[in-house]
Amino acid sequence: MPEPSVVIVGRRSSWGTCLPSVQPDGVRLRWLERSPGGRAAGGALDAATLAGALGRESPDAAGLVVALDPEPGDAAAIAAAGARSAAWLPCRRRGLDELALEGFDVVLAASLDAARAVGPAARIEPLPVDDALFAPVGEPAVPVRALFDGPASKRRDALLNPAKHDFDLLHLAGGAGIARLADLQARCAVAVDLAEEDDLPGRDRIGTALAAGLLVLAERPLDRPGVEPGVELATFEGPWELRELLGEVGRNPDAFRSTRIRGRLAAEPLRASVAWPRLVASLLAGGDRNRG
Repeated sequence: MPEPSVVIVGRRSSWGTCLPSVQPDGVRLRWLERSPGGRAAGGALDAATLAGALGRESPDAAGLVVALDPEPGDAAAIAAAGARSAAWLPCRRRGLDELALEGFDVVLAASLDAARAVGPAARIEPLPVDDALFAPVGEPAVPVRALFDGPASKRRDALLNPAKHDFDLLHLAGGAGIARLADLQARCAVAVDLAEEDDLPGRDRIGTALAAGLLVLAERPLDRPGVEPGVELATFEGPWELRELLGEVGRNPDAFRSTRIRGRLAAEPLRASVAWPRLVASLLAGGDRNRG
């Protein structure tokens, strides 16, 4: 049986952390960069480009296209290319009605908010994490050093600024490649996660931070499936609770060591070299089309 051919479509600047650095066994993954400029600039797919990217060497080879953060017209283009289709919604977003999600074979939601927006048709599936971002739980830095990886907004600045006055809290607002992100995470003991906002899509900050062995401080309500607050991460509400948690970590660096260890174990199923083959096998084995 020939290897299935899988094309993952998206913008690497946003979603590159979910791709494996090395091709996994048993499946051929190809990345197709969506044209720049956003949805209004016409980043939709076309069937010819997809067929070329799939590059199936045998008519018996299964084809699958996974559209990360899909755009209008994607479902029709994938169907015209003769491939099975999956839409993956990383977070809440506007304009769901324009996506024709009913045209995809499977709709995946990486957050609880996205799943609620789609409804019963959504299958909850956290994003994989590149193997290169995995690291063992290390010794906590003294003084405490923390990282927030995500776009800025007035609300996010209001949450982070009080803590920035007292702690070494780095806000990585412009994104980073895998190597730089891995380096920054290696210098930190704590990662802060803030709620997603409309039109501010972000990588799975919780998954990448847990994989790196960091203590995750996540804003409530927690929108990320597959993790247990108080066991695999800590949660906070408002800028002063965040500041208090960082202070506690600074005063007692080992206080959350068991949380970091459990969080790191929780991230292991997300390892991209393992998660992608498992997901592809599941998607290709699916039966009836999504009727979202």
